[in-house]
Amino acid sequence: MLQDLQLTEEEYINAIRSTLKTKKIFYKRNSLEVAINPYNPTILKLLESNMGLQGVLDAYAAAFYMVNYVTKIEAGLSKLLKEASEDAEDGNLDLNQKLSKIANIFINGHVLSTQEAAYQILSLPLCYASKASVYINTVPKNERCRMLKTKKELKKLPKNSVDIYKSNIFQKYEKIPNQFDSYCLADYACKYTHFPNSTDSNDINEDNETNDNAATLTQRKKDKILRYHNYRIDTDMVNYYREQLLLFLPFRCEDTEIINKDYKEMFFKNYHTITTNKKNDYAIDETDRETALELAELNEDKDEDEDEKKITT
Repeated sequence: MLQDLQLTEEEYINAIRSTLKTKKIFYKRNSLEVAINPYNPTILKLLESNMGLQGVLDAYAAAFYMVNYVTKIEAGLSKLLKEASEDAEDGNLDLNQKLSKIANIFINGHVLSTQEAAYQILSLPLCYASKASVYINTVPKNERCRMLKTKKELKKLPKNSVDIYKSNIFQKYEKIPNQFDSYCLADYACKYTHFPNSTDSNDINEDNETNDNAATLTQRKKDKILRYHNYRIDTDMVNYYREQLLLFLPFRCEDTEIINKDYKEMFFKNYHTITTNKKNDYAIDETDRETALELAELNEDKDEDEDEKKITT
């Protein structure tokens, strides 16, 4: 066949490679076996059933494949939500109408199994995780959302009081005991928890301290997974350095020690402290990060292509 096409084997292999974006295994097969899925003879004899084996060349690719397989029943829902969001932005709708329109699309396009519906009605958790996570809102202070105090708490305040918001993680961190001065915000959020009234003995250690507000600061047995905005240095350098200072440099007052400073100069001045705190538990290899992002984009492109094929057929 290659002779008829006037191609060498090397040219044929390069032509196949030009269509690939990731590593892929091609099994040696005869022309009569083109339509046969990859299989293992030993497993085939044991199971006597259909199979489609794939070699795992990348852990992220395997994870994406499993997630897409589990959620394939909702194929196209993300596209519908995206289109609904764009239509809502283009139309003359207020915020409530936009939310209602998107919610209706989600409800009508989301397929629930009987078990999932029962779990939702009974308020049972649909998934469990071996580790909890914590999100630190590292956007600039004037852009952060705040939670109002309850009506009961507001009624107890003086009429002229402006202290109407609940304490957030930044304010709680600024009030930690003096013996924790060397702990950065990331350590405080992931390794310790405030327990104003009671503690959960299954999740904490005996190493407890009390802060100025008589709340118990307790070390966790399992650290939480840190999540944050994650600015990129190539797109938003100012906020990147500010975020690194906020998370990994110990401070006592954000207003006086972090805000309105020369973030870049301050970052390199405290470079050793920041990188040490970050590498301990929170650093992710940039190669792994980029690989995960590339695979996510490839999977999104595949999903969109499959949705378009379904629509055209």
